[in-house]
Amino acid sequence: MARNPLIFIVLLAVISCTFLSCSRGFIVTVEGKYGDAVYFRFHDPVDGKITKYNVIELIIQEKKEGNQWDVIWALSGEQSIDEVQYGKKYEGFNEITQPRVLSLKGEYRVHVKDMPRFEPPGYGYARFTFNESGEIVMLR
Repeated sequence: MARNPLIFIVLLAVISCTFLSCSRGFIVTVEGKYGDAVYFRFHDPVDGKITKYNVIELIIQEKKEGNQWDVIWALSGEQSIDEVQYGKKYEGFNEITQPRVLSLKGEYRVHVKDMPRFEPPGYGYARFTFNESGEIVMLR
């Protein structure tokens, strides 16, 4: 008899995920300056406050010719964190791709995935470049 309620709960979860979004989004901002520390900060999408997320993956890519993107730094693991500094080593993360030097004229994008314990996974994304003064310019 316990099997029927379990099947009903599983079906309800599948249907809910089909009709409702089963992922969350959060805001990623990029701060710092070329030749200095560059930070990827995570913000709550409702109030904009810097918020810790249970990050399991962070990938930085650089745009190449022909709309191709190369991974220039990648972390995988698990860490409850509200910001990541480019190139820094973190406990709880494995460096999948070692960081390459950022270019003043480069165009970059960052993908962040978080996996909370009792909610659907969350994703954050940002694109950026540097201006002639080395200041970060966020792109759409």
